Order: sequence, then structure tokens, then C-alpha cells
Amino acid sequence: MDSPLKRIFSGFMGVVVGCFLLWQAIDAAHRNYRLEVNPHARARVESTWTSSGRHSSRYADLSFANANGGSLCHAKGVTLGPSSVATHVGAWIDVAPIPGACDAPDAPTNRTAKWLVALQFVVAFLAFAGGGMKMAGAPLPFARFSAPRRFARL
Repeated sequence: MDSPLKRIFSGFMGVVVGCFLLWQAIDAAHRNYRLEVNPHARARVESTWTSSGRHSSRYADLSFANANGGSLCHAKGVTLGPSSVATHVGAWIDVAPIPGACDAPDAPTNRTAKWLVALQFVVAFLAFAGGGMKMAGAPLPFARFSAPRRFARL
């Protein structure tokens, strides 16, 4: 039998995990929306590098013309996507900056798959629901499948 404090804490942790996953899903959906709606510009790659680790990514410093004034914009550390994105210094790539500004350009190669965004929303909802039910003391509908099995002693 769980103590009420342990039950509330574990339920709260489920809600926190749900918040994190919801933030990830909203960020990915918002980036995909900006890539579809914002006007695109051609940017020149000034420098490029990759991060190391299990999920390495490719980054670049870019320069592109501002759509409103024609001035030259410089963006540092733009995420281009996974490390397999093929680009080099001097190459021209497509970006979608915030209209009328030089801030936060997004590269179409950094788009998140729609099924992955939907999966993030579903898992966030399940974490919220499970955490809320646990905090309220309601029995979880899937808890019977994870309960240890008791066998009769001989």
C-alpha cells in the first residue's frame, strides 16, 4: 500500500513529465507551422559544425537578405537538423526567418515528422492523465497489467 505522500509525489512527477512532453510537442508543431507559413529566404552558410553525442545535430552560421529592408542579416547557431544534413561553407540553403526580422530562422531540414508530433501529444496526455489520477487516488486502468503476479506457495 502506497503512502499518500508517495502517491502524490509520483503523480506530480507524471504531471511534470507530461508538461515537458507537451512543451516539446508544442515547440515542434510551432516550428513546422512557421516553416509552412513564413516567407522563405536564401541564406549563405558562413560556417558549419556538428555536435557530438548520440543524437548529433548540424548547426550553421548564416547570412541572408532581410525581406523588408534588404539589409544583410546574420544568424548564429541555426539548427539545420541531424548531422547527416549535407552542407558546406559557401553553400546556399533555404530558411524561413520571422517576417520583417533577422531572428530565429528555421531550416526546412529541421522539420519534425507529423506522426512524431502527434505521438508526443498523445504521450503527454497519457502522462497528465496518469499523474492526475495517481494524485487523486483513482485506480489507474493499466495498473493491473504491471502488478506483480502472486503465486501460491507449495
